[in-house]
Parts: sequence; C-alpha cells; structure tokens
Amino acid sequence: METASVSSNGRRRQPVFRIVPIAVAALAALAALGCGPITPIGPPEFQTAVADPDAYTLNEAITPLVLPAATGGSGALTYSLGPEIPPGLAFEALQRTLSGTPTMAGTWPMTYTVRDESGATDKLDFTITVGAFSLIRSVVAEIAAGDAAGVPRFEDVPEPSGGPAVAVTGNDVYVAGGSLFLDVEPEPGATVDTLLIAVGGTSFGYYEIDVPDSSAAQRLVGRVRFDLVPVPSGCLAVSAVDASGAVGPPTCHPVGNIPVLAGDVQVTVSWDSDADLDLHVADPSGDEVYSGSREVASGGELDLVAGGRCSASGIRNEHAAWTGPPPPGVYEVRVTHDASCGAAETNYVVSVYNHGTVSTFPGTFTGDGERFARGTGRVITRFEVAGGAPAPAPADTLASTYRGSGDQVFVLNPAGEALDGTPYTLNLGSASAEVYVIATAGNYHMNPRVERLDPGGAAADGGRAAAQAGHQPHPRPEAAGEQVSPRLKWITEFNNFNDGPPVWDGSADPARSRSVAARPAVAEGDEFEFLDVVDSVFIPATARKVVTDGTTTVAVWVNDWEWCDETPCYGSRVTQEMVDAVAERFLRPGSGNDIHDWITAVFGKPWGPHDNDRLIPSSAGDEIHIVLFDIEFDGPPDGPRIVGYFSTLHTFVRQPPPSRYQFSAERLAFFMDSPFLATASGETWEVTDRRPSTFLSTLAHEFQHLIHFYQKPVLRDAISESWLNEQASEVAEDLIADKLRVDGPRAVAYHDPGAGESGNLRGRLPGYNLYNDIQVTTWDGYLANYSINYAFGAYLARNYGGAALFSDIVQSDRSGVSAVEAAVRGQGHDASFLDLLTNWAAATLLSDNTGAPAPYQYNTGTWSTSYAGRQEYRLGSINLYNYSYAPGRLARPGPYLHPLPVFNDRTQPPHSNMYTPLGRHTGTIRLRVTAESQNRITVVVKE
Repeated sequence: METASVSSNGRRRQPVFRIVPIAVAALAALAALGCGPITPIGPPEFQTAVADPDAYTLNEAITPLVLPAATGGSGALTYSLGPEIPPGLAFEALQRTLSGTPTMAGTWPMTYTVRDESGATDKLDFTITVGAFSLIRSVVAEIAAGDAAGVPRFEDVPEPSGGPAVAVTGNDVYVAGGSLFLDVEPEPGATVDTLLIAVGGTSFGYYEIDVPDSSAAQRLVGRVRFDLVPVPSGCLAVSAVDASGAVGPPTCHPVGNIPVLAGDVQVTVSWDSDADLDLHVADPSGDEVYSGSREVASGGELDLVAGGRCSASGIRNEHAAWTGPPPPGVYEVRVTHDASCGAAETNYVVSVYNHGTVSTFPGTFTGDGERFARGTGRVITRFEVAGGAPAPAPADTLASTYRGSGDQVFVLNPAGEALDGTPYTLNLGSASAEVYVIATAGNYHMNPRVERLDPGGAAADGGRAAAQAGHQPHPRPEAAGEQVSPRLKWITEFNNFNDGPPVWDGSADPARSRSVAARPAVAEGDEFEFLDVVDSVFIPATARKVVTDGTTTVAVWVNDWEWCDETPCYGSRVTQEMVDAVAERFLRPGSGNDIHDWITAVFGKPWGPHDNDRLIPSSAGDEIHIVLFDIEFDGPPDGPRIVGYFSTLHTFVRQPPPSRYQFSAERLAFFMDSPFLATASGETWEVTDRRPSTFLSTLAHEFQHLIHFYQKPVLRDAISESWLNEQASEVAEDLIADKLRVDGPRAVAYHDPGAGESGNLRGRLPGYNLYNDIQVTTWDGYLANYSINYAFGAYLARNYGGAALFSDIVQSDRSGVSAVEAAVRGQGHDASFLDLLTNWAAATLLSDNTGAPAPYQYNTGTWSTSYAGRQEYRLGSINLYNYSYAPGRLARPGPYLHPLPVFNDRTQPPHSNMYTPLGRHTGTIRLRVTAESQNRITVVVKE
C-alpha cells in the first residue's frame, strides 16, 4: 500500500491555556532573580495536516501511517487517535503510527489529538475508508477529470441500460508510478453526467467521476500505483451515465504494462504526446541518472527509457529507481523537453515515491524542444531522504573586514550554511577596492540572491557597479559557442559508456582474438580500409611510415585520396615530409622524448592485459595506428572543425553482421584530419606552422582518450564520464606543450612561463571567459564545453598536484566528481568538489595577481612544476584578463560578469559559478544574501 500527499479535509482546534496562581508566583520569582520577563509557552500546535490516506483494502496489511508531531506546549506531549479505530488496526502513541490489517469494510471519521501537561490540546480530522478488493484501485490509485476526482465504488459496474456511448483515446502503455492520459468523447448529441472507469472484462469495483450534463470531451488523468498489481485484462473500460441514470455501453481502451524496478525511491514521468522527454534525477552526491548515464554509483538506475528521438514508440514513460538503500540527502528531479516531434504542447505528470509517500507534479511543455545533457532540464522538485547530517545553522548576521591591502577572499557559508535573507557587512575601511560576489552551485539548480542595502547601492544596481569595475553590462550569444559536430558528440558518448557501467556488446569469440594476436606486424606499404564512424564510409589507406622504439610500433596511415608523392604538392594533400614529422614526434627511440612517452607517463598504458574476449588481445597494444584523412570531407580548414577523434569501435574483435563491430579495424587507432596537418602558414610547409602545431597537440589529446578507455572501462570496469575524459585530454595538451614546443590550449608561447600579453583571442580561454557560468560536469559537444573543462582542469593541475593529480584521476575506478575528489585527497588536500569549484571561481578573478595565495594560484608568474613517471612537467601561468572574447572594438577582456539584476534573476545550473561586480568602494558595504546550503557565496575584494 501507499500513502499520498493531498490536501486535508479540515482541522479543528480547541486551544486551552491557563496559568494557575502558583505558576504566576513562580514567574515573578524568576524575574526577581534577574532572569527577566518570561514569555509563556503557547499551546501545542500541529504544523502539518493529515492527508486522507488512500482507501485501504479489506484483509490487506496497510503501509504504516506516521502521523505528524506537534510543536509547542508545556511539558511532555501525548497523542491519541479515535473515537473508533477500524478493526484490525492499532495506534502506537509513542511512535504516532497506525498499522495493521483491516478486518472490516466501512468508513471511519478520525480525530487525532495532542495534549500537553497543562491540558492544552490541538486536533486534526481525517477519514479512513476500508473497502473490499477493487481491481481498478490495484492499478489506478486516483483518477480525475479536471477538478472532479474519481470516487471509488466497491461493487460491480452497473449493466448498460441505454445510456450514451463514448469514444476513448490516449496512452496505451502504463508503468508503476506513471500516469494514464485518456480522452473521452461523447457520441454526437449526447450529454454525460457521470463517467465510470473499470478494468475491462471484470466486476471488481470502479471509479465514478461526476461531470454534470457535459457534452464536451473529458481529459482523464489517472495515477498508476507504485505498488502495482498487474491485471489480467488488457483494457480500461469507460462507461457514461446520463442525467436520468441510464448507463451506456463500456468502451474498452487497450493498455499494456511494462514492468519496472521497485525501490524505496522511485521517480516516473509520463506524458500525452509523441514528444521526446527525458527524465533526470540527481542523487545527493550530484550523480545523475538520465538517458546519457543510466546507472550511478549510489544504486540509482534509469530502467525505462521512452525510445529514440521522435520514435513514436508509444511508451511515453520513463522510470528511475534506487533498488538498494538510497543514500540520505536531497534529490533533484528534472525533465528535459528534447523535441516536440510536432506536438503543439505536451502535458506531463512526474510522480515521486519516497519511502511510502507519493507526490505528483503536473506540467506542460510548449515550443520545439531544447538540447539535453547532464544537469539540464526543467526543475520539477527536490525531495529529501532522511538520515543525512543537518546543515549547519547560519549566523543571524555575517561580517567581514578587509585587511587594507592586496586581494582578499571571503566565503560567507563555507560549511554549507543556508542563508535566508541574512544581513552581511563588508568593512573596507579607508581602502578603495573593487568588490565582486560569486555564487557557486553544488549538485542542484540554485537561485541565489544578493541585495544591496547600503545607501546609493539599490537592489536594482548592477549596471553602474559593473561600469565602475571596468565591465559594461552587455549581451552575449544564447548558445554556448558553436557545436563542433553532433556526430562527434555521438562518438564521445559511445566511447564513454555514458549509459552506465560498461556493457560489452556482442558475443565473445576467443578464436577471433587469437587470430588478431597472430597477425603479422604492420609494415610500410601495407593497405587497409578503415571505417570512418563520423560519415560511415570506408577510408582506403596505405601505411606511409612505420617507426618503433624497440617496444612499441607506430604506423601512420594516409587516405589514398589525400596522398601526394609529386613535387610540388598543392592544396591540402599529405606528403612524406608531413608523415615523417608526425611519426618522429609521436614516437622515437630512447625514453622520455616523444608524445607517447610523455602521455603514458602521466595517464598510463594505452593497452595491456584484460580478460575480455570481445576486445583485441593485449599483444595488439604493441602497435598504435594513426590514420590521416579529410574528416567530414570539408577540405582546408575554415573555422571550427574536427581535428581528430578516437573510437572504441576498433578495439573490439570483429563480430558477424548485423553487429556494428563487423567493421572493427581490430587495432588501437585514432583518426586525424589530413587537411589540418597540410595547411601551411606561408608559402612552404613547416611542422611549426600554426595548424600543424595544433595537429601535434591534438595527437596528445586523442592519445589520452585511447588510454582513458583502457584505464577505466577495460581495466577497472568504470564509467568514463565525457566531461572528465575531455578535461583529461585538454590537460594532456597543456602538460606537454613546452616539451612538444607548441603553444597548447593556453595559447601562450610554449617557452614563456608567464601569462603572455593582453588581447589574446586564441586557445580555449577566451571561450571560458565568455561562458564561465555553464555547468562543468556536462558535455554536449560545444566549443564552450571544451573551454570550461580546460579552464577547470588547468586550475586543478596548477593547484592540486599537476601531472600526479591527473594520473590519479584517470587510473581510478571512480567516475566523474568522485574521481576528482579522491585524487585531490590523494594529493593531500581536504576539499570537496564544491570546495574546488568555489576556490576556482575566486582564482579566476584573482588571475591577474601573481601573489595570490593558495589555492587561488592560476598565475604565479612562472612555471608550475609536477612529476609523473620520473618525468618533469611544467605548466605556464594564466591571467584570464589577458584573454578577450571578441575581436576588434567589441573585445572584452577578462571574465564575463553578470549585472546584479541578471545575477539575481538567473537560475544557476549545477556545478557552475556565476559572477557579479559591485563596483569600487570605500567604507562599508551592506548586503542581504539568500542561498541554499549547496550554494556557496564568495566575496572577493581587489584593491
């Protein structure tokens, strides 16, 4: 059974409060002793009503009903329930719990009473109904037509007697906890007074809905039980009754049940069109189940997905459950409207089951739909699973004093204290300093608010403050930069097992694995056709260079269409000189002198022992294959493009059709854009030209992806979240930039340990400056995702262990946020992911200060040095104010700052930062701050 959160049917209070003469004398005596006046304690009071429980079923044990506790009152409180409890049920006063198995059908009005030691009471009224078994109620917990709720009847459906007929359309699939949408249309000219809904072909009860004298179509919405009992019949029967009482023939609407997982926490979304909706549920650690990550470490699983984009599968339901003990804390439920699929509007109902209590949330989507990714979607609700540690109580007021010189950082709620309009005072003394406020979101969407209380600093201020701080408020593009390629996003998701822990598709074939192991070593001149998974075409290629360091062999293949062995060569075709340059820099004899050695020293081996016969054998790791061709067949580079990609497809042994793995190259291979390599900066090609240099840096990026696949999914059976995999590849480029003699994603001269010059429009950091408020822990293939992931990874590497930190992150059986937190702890730092985001935000604003204290050191003015695998790695400084995010007169240097009104009106996504300037000030600034416990508020003062 289950209980439902609905409105109460009424409450009655009889407050009694008397102070006898002895009590008055005692109060006077206490006052005389200096205790001051004492406020008398009020009578006990219930703050929460009792919802009428669902009708209980005769001879079926009920889910224990816990009645609310009262507050106030003097002395101990006692509880009672009466006047008559249904036979078979018992009330435990100390636990305030009704339980048992009802043995008699009927209706019992109940009065729940609390009494204190003075005799003062408060009362709540509710009703208990016990009925005979009703098959429709074992499926549908409640049903309504608009405001008219269905009333359960515990007798047979009346026989047809000449009443009106109806047509019924709507959803034909239902799941536990979901909702059914049915549209009932009376026959032409008929009016309907009552609708009867039952399970077709049975006589075990029905719902009656009063729709007086209506000729209009009725939308019925029924909530399916979470403790669902599947029914033998396959339809819902709807009958209409007219005002005279004549019953019409039943119309049977076919419905089918899809079984789903059960658990103490479940969430279901159901909707009424062919639109593509996606359910997202974030657990207390911030891990999120949705179609891109169907299982999380806490035990949550999205076990039912509606189908592909606009697939018209008819399922129209998604369901998530925690089958083991769900971790205590706050959960956030969101729904994304991925595509309307032609529907003008889509109505939905979200149902949440939390240890026996059900809550429902209806809503409507309109428009064409929106992109979805982790952390996105409409916030439906948050709910809490009991058992977690309470958040620290906030102080009544907060205050900070600026020391009078240099930059300073004040975190207002470092322990997660919730702020509820809390007054805050910042004393700047005689210093003239710029003041900024940062909001950092943890695992959920947040709505922080900061109001100015000081004279001349009205709450609507923000434009003037921004101008004083040197940052005029200005619009920016809605989208987070250009999307590199939707097809590349698909590859990324495929590589990272984003639907949960690795599931190794297909059948294992040990004989096939042995044949790969026995394959002759690659040699120059070999020919092979590689499948390009971006465009699903075969690339005929020839091995143009094969090099070895005595342990590992690297073969560089070139698409035969792109090869040039003439003199001179024109356009974007590849020459032997280019191939030799790539091979020599990726692998050369000796140790610690090439991309292969530098990257493996940090991130680990690209391949090795494993026990999965679906994958190429460990001996195949002795060869690495770099395939050059024109990715997406878009010719010479002109704007953003795919420079390279890695696909796990080619690490599987081939399987018979129709498996996708029939096209595997059965090699460790990654694919690089040949026109990008071949584009010269001048009249002659040099490997040090801008695009060839970026090509070499991208080799390191793609090689990390290959290593990541082996180190996490293959070796440790771990999820490899896309955002973290991409961040590791961006940091890989950063770590070896000075070794490889390329500028890397920092876009400062590789030999310069400083932060470069102002006006820099290159690299990843201009994009970070512009989109510094998007979510870090999501990935949808936009350039801004690369930018913010590099910026955060670059900060972590410069403050928490560099190469050693990222060794620990990649060579870990943990995923995402927990992998970062564990690695940071392994480097000796006690910091949560929320702490890291908070510190990073302050470091962003202090990046023009080479003397900023730890952990805010983006820019020390020199190298940041770390070690891995006996290799030294150097990272140059970063000053974000040297990067501009628009060319020419529109150039805007430094981090993007929201005007205060926008800051206050904006919903902040999870795992993100948001910045607003308060301007330059002297003396005292007074603010009023509102923030939830997962929302850190930081004040930064810059002189």
